[in-house]
Amino acid sequence: MSMSSTLTPRQVNETWLAAAVKRQQLGIGPGLARLVSIAVWQGTMAKEVVSKVFAIHLPIWLFVACGFDHVIANMLFIPLALMLHSPLGVGYYIWKSMIPSFIGNVLGAVIMVIPLLYVHGADDPVANDVESNTGTVQDEVNTVVTFIGVLPQLGSQVVVADAEGAKAVFLNKRQFGKPIEDYGVLKFFGPNVVVTEGEEWRRHRRLTGPSFSERNNEMVWNDSCRIVDEWFARLDARVDSHGNSLDVDTVQTTLRLALMIISAAGFGQRHSWPESDDSLDPPPPGRKLGFITALKGSLDGTICKLMLPNWAYKLPFKYPRQVALCFSELEGFLKDMVHERKVAKSRGVDQNDLFSALLDGVSDEEGAGVLTMEELLGNMYIFLLAGHETTAHTLAFAFTLLALYPEHQTTLFEEANEVYGGRASTYDDYGQLVYTLATVQEALRMYTPVLFIPKVALEDTTIPAHTATPGEEPVATEVFIPKGSRVAILSPALHYNRVPFAGGTRACLGQKFALVESVAIISQVCLNYTIHIPPAQVEEYRTRPGESQRVRRERIFKPTSGITLTPKSLPLIFRRRPAA
Repeated sequence: MSMSSTLTPRQVNETWLAAAVKRQQLGIGPGLARLVSIAVWQGTMAKEVVSKVFAIHLPIWLFVACGFDHVIANMLFIPLALMLHSPLGVGYYIWKSMIPSFIGNVLGAVIMVIPLLYVHGADDPVANDVESNTGTVQDEVNTVVTFIGVLPQLGSQVVVADAEGAKAVFLNKRQFGKPIEDYGVLKFFGPNVVVTEGEEWRRHRRLTGPSFSERNNEMVWNDSCRIVDEWFARLDARVDSHGNSLDVDTVQTTLRLALMIISAAGFGQRHSWPESDDSLDPPPPGRKLGFITALKGSLDGTICKLMLPNWAYKLPFKYPRQVALCFSELEGFLKDMVHERKVAKSRGVDQNDLFSALLDGVSDEEGAGVLTMEELLGNMYIFLLAGHETTAHTLAFAFTLLALYPEHQTTLFEEANEVYGGRASTYDDYGQLVYTLATVQEALRMYTPVLFIPKVALEDTTIPAHTATPGEEPVATEVFIPKGSRVAILSPALHYNRVPFAGGTRACLGQKFALVESVAIISQVCLNYTIHIPPAQVEEYRTRPGESQRVRRERIFKPTSGITLTPKSLPLIFRRRPAA
């Protein structure tokens, strides 16, 4: 009854011509079709249910608030009105709604959309797809595209898919800054090196940078090797009669690996590999959750924390309440760690982990030159978040790529066998594992963790760009960028110019941490195991007729973009190499 009341006399008695003309808002006004298009685009870009709901809510709300009607919406409203004994008839509905709507949509497309696509299509990187995907090649492609957008804010926006243009943006601090207002939600526990800019950022950088030292990298290597050995014991405990150990979800395994390593090498929280995949670490006295459980729940719930207001966690829904509990418990753990480490340091006990170095930047007086307790907690959380998901997903991509292209496993085995020479590995071996490091970097290049690196133009400027015509050398040009423009560097489009850790002065502090961890794990895995596709997936993963290797990989991985690029759950078989 309430929905049928939304049909106003104006809408019911609308003339046939008016109904048809309204459809033309597809091309000429900010009307209903624009809102529908925004809802569809945002809903498509979102990759999980909560994000999709929030993405489509605002344009749908505006659609209803503006009083627009739509042929699909009317397929609900008109039958409902008929059920409530409205004088409307089916023929009247078809004559006054479906037919004019169809004609209006056609007219809008012919009059406005097709000419616009013809004029601007050559400047659209999506329209200019490669021949392997569409069978056609556009005349010209621009490596820097400017347009007026609505997200993250209404105004001039720029997408940079040019290596020289990206370099100019990264290195010119005076002309390009970080849009920190977009990162405000990451202040869960306090300001940190990610969400600050200018002099405040320089202070955070100066005080947090020394945490990532060579002493800490050595600890990363040792903890990585210890934890991966515990994982090996778990694999060996479930070997079948053919010598195969099936890991049903490699993504979850690599997430656990990265989580345990950042906890140990970063914050001195060392835990053993669990007996089963779903077992939880026991909570210490006075706590409701164990540290790993609280940390994993907080990291997994980051998207929820970003999107829901504080009052939503008091509602009687299990998942938001569980996320709130994890964040509360993690905050308690972090504060306890600070207190315990300060007490230990006062007694002359020091550790080489990231946390100890970070704690050196804090004083009891909390003066202007040091980190406050709130800022310390904020940076601790950011390091845990950044040091977990990126490395884990890169390892999951790398393991599966090695299973798809097993010839590279042989090279990795030979390198590790030669470098280690039958002895236990040490951090000194890192520099000699050249092919292993190249494998990690290639996985990062092919599946860059962060697809877009956001910037904002601080003044009117220009950046280098290129216009490319198939079969010809790219032509250098420049693109004007007005002050206030949102600039997005499209990482995957830079091809051989890798930027998985961003670039310039804002490059990731923990990139060496991540590389050392990944090299240690991959070298140990390939030294001890071969990686295979499970029999149940062999046919599914096989290259199909006419399918390129790139399309094959995308079909297998089905990557989605969350906080970082994430592959779908992937099963793999690990088989012990014969003893030498």
